[in-house]
This record gives sequence, C-alpha cells and structure tokens, in this order.
Amino acid sequence: MTFIYLAFILIITFLAIRLIQVLPLIFIKNNQITEAIKNSWHNTGPRFWKIIVRFILVILIASLVKFAVIGFIVSFQRLLDLMLEKNIAFYFAIGNLSLIKIIQLLLGIWASALSALIVVVDFYQDEKITNSSLYKNTEIHFKKKLGKGSYTISALIILIISIVNFRNYALFINNHDNTKILEISHRGVDGNNGVQNTIPVLKKTAKLKPDYVEMDIHETKDHQFIVMHDANLKQLTGLNKEPYQLTLKQLTKLKVRENGQSAPMASFDDYYQTARKIHQHLLIEIKTTPHDSKNMLDIFLKKYGRIIVNNHDRVHSLDYRIVDGIKQKAPKIFVSYIMPYNLIFPNTKANAYTMEEATLDESFIFGAKNENKQVYAWTVDDPDDMDRMQFIGVNGIITNELSKLKKSIKTNNKRTTYAHRIWLYAKENSIFDFSTIEN
Repeated sequence: MTFIYLAFILIITFLAIRLIQVLPLIFIKNNQITEAIKNSWHNTGPRFWKIIVRFILVILIASLVKFAVIGFIVSFQRLLDLMLEKNIAFYFAIGNLSLIKIIQLLLGIWASALSALIVVVDFYQDEKITNSSLYKNTEIHFKKKLGKGSYTISALIILIISIVNFRNYALFINNHDNTKILEISHRGVDGNNGVQNTIPVLKKTAKLKPDYVEMDIHETKDHQFIVMHDANLKQLTGLNKEPYQLTLKQLTKLKVRENGQSAPMASFDDYYQTARKIHQHLLIEIKTTPHDSKNMLDIFLKKYGRIIVNNHDRVHSLDYRIVDGIKQKAPKIFVSYIMPYNLIFPNTKANAYTMEEATLDESFIFGAKNENKQVYAWTVDDPDDMDRMQFIGVNGIITNELSKLKKSIKTNNKRTTYAHRIWLYAKENSIFDFSTIEN
C-alpha cells in the first residue's frame, strides 16, 4: 500500500512539473488548452530536473528559516516562563504564537511568489522577451504600484488577521489548563491484551482505569443485543453469518478469535453486568443494519435507558437516526454522533461528536466548543497523533493503545509550560520534527 501511495505521489509530481506552464500559456499567450498542454510538455522536458531543484531549494530555505525562528521563539518563551509570573508569561505566549503565524504567512507568500517566478522566468526565456521593452515596462509598472502604500496595507492585513485570531491563540495556549482528556479504550483493548469486545479483555483493561471502554452492539434475530463490531461474523468466528441471522443463545455459543487468543462472544447483558460490577463506564456504539427491527431503539431504551443514565454511561452511533431518536425519547442519555470525515460542521442534537482523527482539526474543535459540545477523536494509536489531539483540545481520545495514551497524557501534563505548547503548535504545523527544540 505504501508503494502504491509513493508511486501515486511521484506520478502527480511529474505531471505537475511537466504541465506547469499551461496556465501562463493560456492567459499570456492565449493558447487553447490542448495547445498549452502540448507546449508546456515540450518546454519543460529539457528543464525538468532544473525546475525540481529550484522548487526543492525554495522549500528548503523557507523551512530552515521557519525552523530557526521557531527555535528562537520557543527558547525565548522558555526563559519567560521561568522568569515571569504565569499570567504575564501567558500574554507573551499569545504574542509569540501570533508571531509564528505571521512568519508562516510571510514565508508562504515568499515561497509562492518565488515558485511563480520559477515558472514565469522560464516562460519569458522561451518567448525570448526577457530583455524586451515589454518586460522592462512591466517591471517599471509594478515597481511604481508597489510603493509605501502597499506595504502599509499588507501590514494592516497582517494586524487584522492577528487580532481576529487572538481568541483562537488564547485557546491554543490555554487548552491544557481547561481540558481533561478522557481516556477511552477502543473495543475494550490495550494493544494485544485480549480479544476485542469480550468480557476477559474488559476485565484486563479495566485495571488500567480508562475513563470509558468503547464497545459495540448489534441486534440479534430474537431482538436481543450481542457485543460485536463487525457486521459479519466470519473474520472473528469463522462463521459466515451476520448477527441478525442468529439468536442470542446461538451467538453466545461462538468463540471469538484474535491475536492468537480466543474468548466467548458476550451478550450485552453479561458484558454490561460485568462492567457495572467492576465500576467501569462504557461508551456504547449502537451498530445498525437494514435488517434491524423497526422498534430496535425502543427495545434498547426500554431495557437499558435508565441504567445508562444512572450509571453515567454514554452512547454513540454512525447512524444519525439513533442519535436523534435517543435525544427525543431519552434526552438525559449523553449521546455522540460518529463522523468519519470532517467536511462541514454539523447542526445536530448530539451532545458530542466522535470524529475520525485524520481530518479532525482545531476549527472543528472551536465550533463544537462554541455549541458546548464535546469532541472525541478515534482511533488514535500513534503517540504523535495523541499529542496532536491533546494540543487541539479534544475532550476524549479513543485508542487501541491505552497504555501509550496514558503515558502521553501524563507526559504532556508534566510539561504544560507555555513554551511547550508553542512547540506543540510548531510541531503540528511543520514538515520538520521539532523534538530537538523541545529537548
């Protein structure tokens, strides 16, 4: 899979370089699209590696400047954290984070302008008009236009951007003080300590004291509930059936196998009873299929609704009908809407959002906080991603690696200086690994 991804990136890069003159040819020389593609392909052939080297130099210079500046700012903030009172250091931290954003903006503009120049210079050379009067007149025209007024306007724009984002910077710097990260075990496991969604692994993982164990349920043929993630049983049991095709009694006779281990498939009744006995809170994912009974949610709420509320457990689902139904019929239940992609911020009745971490960003977090809703990130197994999720201010992290998450949270809680938070921001927004700055 990695090879395919790498090959795709190389092909896209090759095509981008070979077609880089298409737009200039269309807008400057009035080429038709097909003619522009043909001419760009012809013009860039002899210069292919020359263009790549130029772009690499631009990226490298911009990145090195950014690296040096951020290193200086983090070091300076570290001194302020030691020398000044916390509230004063806080405002300096906001200013330093604003400075990083401004530098990023200026470097981005510089890199974009230089990249455009790489294309235009070669284009002018192709047209043999580099020293022509047209080129000189164009240069003089732009020099006249770019007087002191343009620099003043640019400075004002940067100042306005900084002021508008002041609240966001303050939230970035302060979020570790205000957010308690919920530690949530995905399917009840910690690494390979047992078979997902089974009672034996629930007991093992509960000893690590996660805030919640996330687990999954399906409706059975006889309208009971079985603890199972997959819509088909084959991968974990070897039986090519779906939960709705078997009764609860038939399902609980099956063995679930994973990572060289096995355990009995659990009914939700037994699983829930065990969780309550060992004082472990649950985050219950209600799985749905087209084969569910029409009153499946009513059956679930009648049997478990009051217990869930009294035990302070929570529910989430990919099916918004479940979320909406629970808020209508049992509004006291805390329910989260699972979203696999961050495309637009939704308008829902949910108390929280369970968001796939790859597309989760700070703008979504701010939107949720403005509506007093929580955000849980899933499934976060890499320590760097755990750091990122903590930094952008999620309320909970769902992971298959509970021990790693606990270590990450503990480490970050010990290093909640403002300098460290600025470093986390720099690490999140850079192609470099800034671990050398932190150390």
